[in-house]
Amino acid sequence: MTDTSPIRLIASRLESMIADRDDHLRKAEEINTRIMGIAANLGLRPEELAELTPDAAPRLPPENKRSVGTMSAAMLDILFKASRGYTRIELRDELRNQNERFAEQLDQNMNSFYNNLSRYMKKGKIVERGELLYHPSRAPVEDSPQLSLPENVTRLQAKGGEDGE
Repeated sequence: MTDTSPIRLIASRLESMIADRDDHLRKAEEINTRIMGIAANLGLRPEELAELTPDAAPRLPPENKRSVGTMSAAMLDILFKASRGYTRIELRDELRNQNERFAEQLDQNMNSFYNNLSRYMKKGKIVERGELLYHPSRAPVEDSPQLSLPENVTRLQAKGGEDGE
């Protein structure tokens, strides 16, 4: 007789999804290897190839087996896959919606969420730009001072007539 309990069914589905993800990552790595071979045949160095494909999808960081399935791992995963930054409340709500266990944990006590967030920000695994949180590989570049332009170059003006300085 097969175990059809909801937890077993979910665990089975999760195992299947993890296997699918691993298969996709392996295929992506094979494609990357082929691309690098073609680039080498064309005489391109890896950094030149990166300049040609600036919108390439980021690579998943190696998994820490100990943190698989934890709230902290889910936080990093959400931010890594995001095309935008999240506020603390949005990230917390996304965790709540993603996993029933996380929702229960957050209902009982928010400290674990804020402790994980603080720890990861100190380690540089999560960065904050303004009010938004990002994975370091997805974060916008911090504001840098404007470079001075040569005398024969005029700075473009915004539509309102302001020059951005």
